[in-house]
Amino acid sequence: MAGSALSQNYWENKPTPYTLVRVGNPVTLRCKANINEYSSTPPHWRVVRHDDEEQRITFAGISRDDCCDVTGDITKGEVDLVIKSASLNDEGRWYCTPPSSLTVAPVFSKVLVIDGDPSCEILSKMGPNGEVIIGSAFILRCSIDGKATPPGRLVWSRDGKDTNTAGTSPIIFNHILQKEDNGRLFSCRLQHQSIPSPWKCPNDIIPDVQYPPVASGPDYICIEKGRRLSVYCSYVIGNPRTTRVRWTAPHVSHTMEDPLLIHDIQPGEENPSNYTCEVSNTYYNGISGQSSSQTTVEVQYAPEVSTPVLYQINEGDDLQILCSVNAMPSAEVTWVYPDASVHHGKTLRIPAIRRSQSGVYSCEATNEFCDQIGGTGRGSSKTLVVVNYAPYFLNQKINKQVAADEGESVTLQCDIDSNPRANITWFDKRGSEITNSSFYLQNEKSSDTPPSTSASLSILNVARSDYGDYKCAARNMHGGVAFIISLKHKSVPDQVTNVNVTTTADLIVVTWERGFDGGDEQMFYVEYTELPDGFVDVTDSSSDNIATIGGLKPEKMYNIRVVSFNSRGERRSDVIIWHSPESHTSNDISSDGNPTTIVVIATIGIVVACVMVIIVVVLRRMTRSRKSVVYEDITHRVIQNFNNRDHFEVTPATTESRMGNPECDVDSPMLSTVAF
Repeated sequence: MAGSALSQNYWENKPTPYTLVRVGNPVTLRCKANINEYSSTPPHWRVVRHDDEEQRITFAGISRDDCCDVTGDITKGEVDLVIKSASLNDEGRWYCTPPSSLTVAPVFSKVLVIDGDPSCEILSKMGPNGEVIIGSAFILRCSIDGKATPPGRLVWSRDGKDTNTAGTSPIIFNHILQKEDNGRLFSCRLQHQSIPSPWKCPNDIIPDVQYPPVASGPDYICIEKGRRLSVYCSYVIGNPRTTRVRWTAPHVSHTMEDPLLIHDIQPGEENPSNYTCEVSNTYYNGISGQSSSQTTVEVQYAPEVSTPVLYQINEGDDLQILCSVNAMPSAEVTWVYPDASVHHGKTLRIPAIRRSQSGVYSCEATNEFCDQIGGTGRGSSKTLVVVNYAPYFLNQKINKQVAADEGESVTLQCDIDSNPRANITWFDKRGSEITNSSFYLQNEKSSDTPPSTSASLSILNVARSDYGDYKCAARNMHGGVAFIISLKHKSVPDQVTNVNVTTTADLIVVTWERGFDGGDEQMFYVEYTELPDGFVDVTDSSSDNIATIGGLKPEKMYNIRVVSFNSRGERRSDVIIWHSPESHTSNDISSDGNPTTIVVIATIGIVVACVMVIIVVVLRRMTRSRKSVVYEDITHRVIQNFNNRDHFEVTPATTESRMGNPECDVDSPMLSTVAF
């Protein structure tokens, strides 16, 4: 049989290639051969120690050295060698050797004697009781003392679980400590197939990892200005457990204890502001471990609005006023005009401002508070805008004439609007300035809204030489104007103007503009006559500029005119010829219309011609009175004008007594002004 095949079949149990044993401990090297088949002689043991000295230990299955014993059933080829108490001298190759008669290679185990357990030591810095600061390097070294490097494997473990740090002696474990490493057991052990249970370091390492507390205050707080703020700083306790808590703020120079307490909170230079909660403890080496959290505090308040109280500007200039608003949160800003119209935005702009735009302008601001507060904040500020302008006269038509008889006293009125208030000077008809005397008395009354001055000049005991034109002059820094007032003798009123006739459902309405009253109180009535009967009806007298007439027949022609009168007499307006409509419709007729047309003249001529004979007969029988009129002359002149219509002309009415000849005005197909 070949030697290699014989070796494979001869050995039934071989010793492990390496055997580790502590000094003083026993160790068994197992060996069994198939002696029944190949040789009846059992194998024997020999050793080659580290000094290369070879020694045979057993003969015929019996130990000849006190170091060892042979165990097992020799008859079955079992020759297990027991080293009773290992020493460093026992290190070497222990051979289980077959009889020399066989060409079988011996088998061996290299015995390594370890003088002690694995040694664990801490290379990094630690406190006297294993204190170490979180985040620092944790360096451990594991080694085995002995003359030879063990073929086993050193492994670092944490709480019995292997780490990735393993290898042959020495082995370094390098780890950055975390919070979860606190109180964990770090150990090194030796692993080998010949060791029933691993050998561990006798000195297990348990670090006391020190770490800071962790702060966790609220992220955001919304609070109303002037309220009491109270905030607690929450935190997770660190190691060591003793914790200090304090608050800092950007606008507070000193620190505050927990809780953060502010009784009357006000917005700082920065709003929102960040308040910082700091928590800390002290490590074994005196260093402080700390952490912090920020709480954003937003102090909210209603808009604080500021505008100029008074803003003066010259008429025609561009107005620009800025509304200053301080609010948290930001506000929506609106300008409210005197007429209640609005403009959105902080800046009020009015190009080329007019005097009518003077008044109080209000800047109003609103903001919406957060949910913790709720509601709407409001603020406003008002600015009086005063537009400066040159004087101008009011009521010029009313004030331009006055009347008085000799020996009476009379007052000339001059109403001026200006800003600022104007200086007023009176001049007589010769251009000389008037001062108070026994003949003249001046007086002024002022009003702020609107800014106006009512100046009067009283002429006492009017003489013939006082009649004429007087001048009222007004001036301020923006300019000046003059107004002429005529002093006349008392007379009948002026003729009314702008007579209008309007048709309503059941009647007509006559309106007009009054003229100068002649220096005495004037009244008005309306004359109206259905053509062609010649009878004159009148309305009741009134001081109003309006009169109503009812009961008129449809599709009839009427003469209408307004009479103004006072104690000195009366004056009539131009005649309006009005054609009543077929049905009740609205119809506006004015005496100040277009020129008479040929169609209107022809219509009037035909109507008058048809009733001419009847008019003449009736008029001859009528008695002249306040409510009757003779129309013979009317008939003659209407016919004459109709026949000579190429020379037809319109003339104003003349001053007559209340019973004077009637005059007609026509300015439309229904209404014309005619001079008879």
